[in-house]
Amino acid sequence: GRRASGERHGERGFTLVEMVVSMAISGILIALIFRTAFTMSSAFKMQMRSASVTETLRAVRETMLADIRQAGYMIPTGFRSAALGNPSQELAALQVVNDADGSGPDAIRVYFADGATVKPVIGVEPSSCDYVDVTSAAGIAVGDLLLLLNPSFTGHGALQSVRACMVKVTSILPTAGIDRIQFDTTGGGPFNSPGNSHCAPTIATTAAELPDTDASVQRVVARGYRIDPTRKDVSVLQVSRTGGLVPDDWEDLAIGVTSLQVATRFFEAGDTQDVDGDGDPEHDWYSSEAQEDPDPSGTRPNGAVPISLSLSVETRSPKP
Repeated sequence: GRRASGERHGERGFTLVEMVVSMAISGILIALIFRTAFTMSSAFKMQMRSASVTETLRAVRETMLADIRQAGYMIPTGFRSAALGNPSQELAALQVVNDADGSGPDAIRVYFADGATVKPVIGVEPSSCDYVDVTSAAGIAVGDLLLLLNPSFTGHGALQSVRACMVKVTSILPTAGIDRIQFDTTGGGPFNSPGNSHCAPTIATTAAELPDTDASVQRVVARGYRIDPTRKDVSVLQVSRTGGLVPDDWEDLAIGVTSLQVATRFFEAGDTQDVDGDGDPEHDWYSSEAQEDPDPSGTRPNGAVPISLSLSVETRSPKP
């Protein structure tokens, strides 16, 4: 009989074995492609994590160092506060708390005056110690933390020492040509106290000098840095906008910061003990509680002056 017109000679399809082998080879190739793409994606993500950690470390160090470099501006001999420590003793403008929470990381507190808000004092009241008069309180608001400063200078005009205390503005009363900045106990705690004894020496000196005094009030810049002791699993660096003077005002600054370590070098005039073994007994590094102020260990000589600080910040390594 006759063949169908569409039939061709010498042609055949794939056998079942050939199809299985072909599909297996294709599957292997696809798997290799996906594996290569996954490896490249993982490497890219790892690189991005590393870059993020590096950027976090850089930003954290720059932020902290910017504050540390200004520590003590206009308060080189410290200040008195009713909120921390003994109101009759000066607090250092740069404070290190060694092993702050008992697990290793240190904490730092930094204080300095904001030179953009200088308000010369033209009147005080020594009996109550709860206000100062200035010609204009522009730039200062209720709730601000202020430093009341009374500097003394050498005969050559160099800053010699400063009587200083910290207060919180509770009200501003404008009158003709005078703004009265009040810092009483109504809403001023813990920075203000009855009679503000921590400010009595500064106000008494200012009252004796008026009308010719160099006393002023300036906003205080206060910062505290620590690793959150309650969230070790996420390693959170925190900042306090009051320098740690208010216990519950810590804010999260960065995640992944696992350690904060500080060492401080002091100038110790006339000292003969070479603590750090560098051959210079008058200049010693301390990385323990001996760098705190006051020194609870009694190791550091009296009158030692901090002259430099080493800051080490560690971040968490990225996980694959």
